[in-house]
Amino acid sequence: MIRLAFSLSYGLAYRNLVSAGVLARIAHMGIEAVAYLPPIADVDRPGLTRELPPGTTIRHLHRSWPSNTLKLLKFYKQYFYRRRTGLESFEVRRKFRRRGQPLFHAAATIGEWVAAALLSERQIDAWLDRLDLPDERQYVNELRQDAVEALVVTKPGYLPDELPLIKAARRLRLPVISADTTWDNMVSKRPPYLPVDVMTVWNQDMADQADRYYGLARAARVTGGPQFDTFFTTPALDRRSWLTACGFDPERPVIVFALNNPALTPGNIEYIQLVAEASADGRITARPNVIVRLHPWDRDPGYDAVAVRWSHVRIDRPFGTPATGTAYECLPTRERVAWHGSLLQHSNVLINIASTSSLDGVAADRPVVNLSFDSVPTHPDLSVARYCQYSHFKPILDTGAVRSVATIDEMIAVTNRFLADPSADSALRGEARRRFLTFEDDQSAARVAGAIAAAAGFTGRTNDLASKAAVGSESRPVAVHQRRTEP
Repeated sequence: MIRLAFSLSYGLAYRNLVSAGVLARIAHMGIEAVAYLPPIADVDRPGLTRELPPGTTIRHLHRSWPSNTLKLLKFYKQYFYRRRTGLESFEVRRKFRRRGQPLFHAAATIGEWVAAALLSERQIDAWLDRLDLPDERQYVNELRQDAVEALVVTKPGYLPDELPLIKAARRLRLPVISADTTWDNMVSKRPPYLPVDVMTVWNQDMADQADRYYGLARAARVTGGPQFDTFFTTPALDRRSWLTACGFDPERPVIVFALNNPALTPGNIEYIQLVAEASADGRITARPNVIVRLHPWDRDPGYDAVAVRWSHVRIDRPFGTPATGTAYECLPTRERVAWHGSLLQHSNVLINIASTSSLDGVAADRPVVNLSFDSVPTHPDLSVARYCQYSHFKPILDTGAVRSVATIDEMIAVTNRFLADPSADSALRGEARRRFLTFEDDQSAARVAGAIAAAAGFTGRTNDLASKAAVGSESRPVAVHQRRTEP
């Protein structure tokens, strides 16, 4: 019996690997799972563990408390990565640091000058590789005890809580596979402090980024994203029945307004008011139903009090709110993943603010309107308009599959156009699906499972999807990074 360890470090990773079906397909191949879960409150634990395949071993994923040495090495790694790649997301953070923390910025800049003069990125990588991390030895013992043959992590070697687990796998020379890579990981997130051996990605663009930015030319496997499978699956209820069950008038169209993370986008309540008022007073035609989909990281309870003023507005928390003590930002289930798929497929227009939900709309072939204006006064450096120029989002805007609007009047006009003709821009959305999602089916979870199994050396009941998960549709053996073994 082959056994693989899965780090399920945060809620959306749990959704993508568990609720979207990857672990279920792994189990169907005859592979057992060891699930590493972060702290979970007693009230939330039963629901989360019910989603796991029967027989899954549950282990504790410790929260990271990085040492000063690790913090310094990560700081230098980020500096060299920013300098090497020139990615604007890191320049934006640098600008924020200079304005918000001028003294710290000055000290950090001096540190960067010293690093540039005395060190190299290769040296930093070597020190990161040799550094002993808390909990590393405990993980080594657990991986041995569970006879694990590969480790699957959520992020490609930069999530703090996963670094000791990756180091433990390296000690045992186990393949390390990243299976939750999202479209902005390599262009706007952190660099890999400990590189993985294999990473599943949605498309060839991301595979190219793995080579260009991470130096992992042979690591990427193009599988599509399992979280998009639900948008290619026939909903359990037809549109009329679904809207009736939601308490909506089925004769009226549906607008889904997907909010952004409130930590990044101020004025969510004001955005809700703008859309609700425009759809109530007739400026948006046909007086549509409005479903406000909260960002999974959003726990603000104040939206319901705003929405209660309009009978046609509902607040939707897509994957549930965890209890205090649960490390997850949301609590996904298979049922809620399917419901979210129905939400988009039964909608007429999706409005959002430069988020991954744009690709949800593209997958479901629903018109997408991107708000590029602020609902409250803010500094230009904090304006949502800047999101449109980020490396991960600008390419989708350039396809024309998503319409960016700079004013409320423009939002109303574009939304009315899409309500009158939902097929508008459908061809462009099709091109975007093929470029950014690669596959137009509901089998990405199966492809991810196949890629994981192949990387782990499992040659049992995998299907053709496993071989198609490799870049160029050819299977390649995994060359495990050589690391120190445990003394």
